[in-house]
Amino acid sequence: MERSARVERLDAAWQAPGFAGFPAAGGALRRLLALPESLGVAIIVVGLFCLTVLAIAFVYGAPLSYPRERISLALGYSAVLPVVVAVILYVTLRLGRALIFRRGEGLGRIFQMVGTDITLMGLFLLATYFHFSLKTWVQLINPNLYDASYMAVDRAFYPVIELFNWIRSSYFTAVPNTDAWYQAAFLLMFICGFCSLAVTRNPVYSRFCVGVLLTICLGALSYLVAPALGPFLYEQGLNARATEAQAGMLWAHEQVMREGMSWIAEAGPSYFTGGLAAMPSLHMTHALVMSWFMIRARSLLIPFFLLICFWVVIESVVSRWHYLIDLPVGALLAVFIIWLTNRLCALSDRTT
Repeated sequence: MERSARVERLDAAWQAPGFAGFPAAGGALRRLLALPESLGVAIIVVGLFCLTVLAIAFVYGAPLSYPRERISLALGYSAVLPVVVAVILYVTLRLGRALIFRRGEGLGRIFQMVGTDITLMGLFLLATYFHFSLKTWVQLINPNLYDASYMAVDRAFYPVIELFNWIRSSYFTAVPNTDAWYQAAFLLMFICGFCSLAVTRNPVYSRFCVGVLLTICLGALSYLVAPALGPFLYEQGLNARATEAQAGMLWAHEQVMREGMSWIAEAGPSYFTGGLAAMPSLHMTHALVMSWFMIRARSLLIPFFLLICFWVVIESVVSRWHYLIDLPVGALLAVFIIWLTNRLCALSDRTT
């Protein structure tokens, strides 16, 4: 009864001229936005992104490949590993909460929450697949590279880079296996944020998820605007692991530029996460978006998230993955995504 009344109220609210001629589309959109925890917003965001990438693939004759990477060039280990870690942590926390709070949640509510979480996990994987697919094609779609201009900014502000190098050499070398933590800490940031907010059902959970999905989707499209490969073209960074990965990814890039989409179709699946794109720094965007919503959630993990943000700023530059200018552009993208997330989720909140 309650849901029927809610849908009837929405019918009146959505009788706008834009939907008057498309009642079926308007009804489907209403029902999507009425899904709990802004799940409909997440589905719409990923759906539009997938359609956009498919349209780009059709126009440019770009192949959609099934990933066959044993070891990701960017990560240094299998890209499946973070997924496995996320699932194990989620199941462990979910079971632990069920045992501790046996009478706190009904079975129906638990099934609804788990169903939402599994759907979101699927959306993350789908968005990530199309993200890396588009990233592989970036330099063929927009072959203009702005590395020289961005490196000129680095040279003008080189004292900042020297300061970052000093901080990294003086403090972060105390961390065991320092070179591996740029990617690993960033992935742990997402895994811990998602699992903790999902299991506790913090009210900010939906915004955290929509914000991450928007970063994956809009971030991939932002690579097309003013692309660059990275400052490692000009100088080696302090992270030996990153330097090795950069060499392999640069080789793959050269094959793409030499042979085009045919090489991506044939060999690309083995280099699925190996696309180079420096501008903007999506590590910066992701770190700020996730940290913002963790602060809004008043999570106990806030210090960990802020530390990773600081780590991303320092390591992204000293490893020469990113130019200095990539960071403020990534931060501006984060501000836009936070604003857009709040607007979209507020729209969904009004329909539930």
